[in-house]
Amino acid sequence: MDKMREQLAADSSVLVVDDQPQYQMVLKRLLGRQGYRVHVAGDGETALAVARSERPDLVLLDVMMPGMSGYETCLRLKAEAADRYIPVIFISGEGDVGAKVQAFECGGVDYITKPFYDGEVLMRVATHLTVHALQRSLEKRVASRTAELAVANAQLQREITERRQAEDKFRGVLESAPEAMVIVNAQREIALVNSRAEEMFGYAREELLGQAVEVLVPERARDGHARDGAAYIAAPRTRAMGEDLALFGRRRDGREFPVAVSLSPLQTPEGLLVISTIRDISARKEAEAALRELAAHRDAVREDERKRIAGEIHDELGSLLTALKMDVSLLRMELPTDSPAQERIGEMRELIERTIRMVRQVATQLRPAALNLGLVPALEWLVDDFGRRTGLDCSFEAETEVAMDDAQATAAFRIVQESLTNVARHAEARNVHVTLNSSGDAMELTVADDGRGFDTAEVGGGAFGLFGIRERARNLGGRASVVSGPGRGTQVRIWLPLAGGGR
Repeated sequence: MDKMREQLAADSSVLVVDDQPQYQMVLKRLLGRQGYRVHVAGDGETALAVARSERPDLVLLDVMMPGMSGYETCLRLKAEAADRYIPVIFISGEGDVGAKVQAFECGGVDYITKPFYDGEVLMRVATHLTVHALQRSLEKRVASRTAELAVANAQLQREITERRQAEDKFRGVLESAPEAMVIVNAQREIALVNSRAEEMFGYAREELLGQAVEVLVPERARDGHARDGAAYIAAPRTRAMGEDLALFGRRRDGREFPVAVSLSPLQTPEGLLVISTIRDISARKEAEAALRELAAHRDAVREDERKRIAGEIHDELGSLLTALKMDVSLLRMELPTDSPAQERIGEMRELIERTIRMVRQVATQLRPAALNLGLVPALEWLVDDFGRRTGLDCSFEAETEVAMDDAQATAAFRIVQESLTNVARHAEARNVHVTLNSSGDAMELTVADDGRGFDTAEVGGGAFGLFGIRERARNLGGRASVVSGPGRGTQVRIWLPLAGGGR
């Protein structure tokens, strides 16, 4: 405590104002021994001048002085902006309450009555200097903190302005986008939409904000959409619009329509946002359906033409060749056995037989006769023939015959035929297994091999003839999927609806 007082005294100056020299001397000596720097003045005017020049830390002020009283001196001191916070202790021979009240009203912080005690003066001076020092320290801290807050506030205002400008720019980009845009937060609530989304779904913007995004999804798909959405929020990634997903939107009036959706995660200070770009693909789906119908018609016409040509080749050309073979045989019988023409006729007969086999092979390739017996016999013949030609171990399994029209049976046969061709060209397999299952109004074909397989993500659906298989399945209103991996073989699965409805 003594060291603190010594330090306080060494850092402080005191102005003693008294018109009596003996009190000036006593107070100067008393305070000086404690280490204070002491200034003295005998009247108010002098005191004000010293205060302006020396800036004391405390003033001991007599009340009764010639000319300007202590009260007036205090008032004028407090009127100066630089001096108004200097603590003033009145020291006077008047001890009545009125004098003390007036002293405090003028701005004094304390009142000492003469004659005084040295210890009392030192204690009160030290106390008020400590308070004053703490006050100045607090004021400095407040001023420093105020300056920091001013800088922080200015920075915040700049950031707010920049953010508003960025938000305005973002909203402008959002509004100018040609596609419908719906932005949802991590709770999968709609946070922002553009005018194209309003037009597409038939909602006013205010009706959508804060709603779960499932309001834009058909009711039958909402549970699955909610599960998929939660999984996406847990592991967000950019998802391109071209992914092969069957998605539908729901308008305000309940009408459904096919959509393509791309997703882009965006991390913000407020959390994750997911930007959904939505495109109404009704026109594209209608065009695709028209193209599928046209392709199906083309395939049907092609198969009919193949069937006709195969029939003509088998019936007419086969009959002619058979008749020719019989004529050659009769001619050989009529000629002497030692005739030189016998050898030539034998060669002609062999050539005719080879031609007949080739004609039958061409007719079979154009339209396997087994198809006239149904899909299951046709597939049995196809798998058996494939095994003989390639040397692979091939098997076929079917529960029973499938009731379907000739166009469906032919298309399903061609899908399996193309799948086996892919196996022969690319798989390097040893075993191939074909299965046919049906239930109710659908059937499923599977072609599985134990070949080298491939990475479906790298190869995609357009290679290895997979695109043609998928298109054939789509043309029949079905779908095709491929499961494969390097060293794990390949499985092609085709699901097709049955026009006849069951077995």
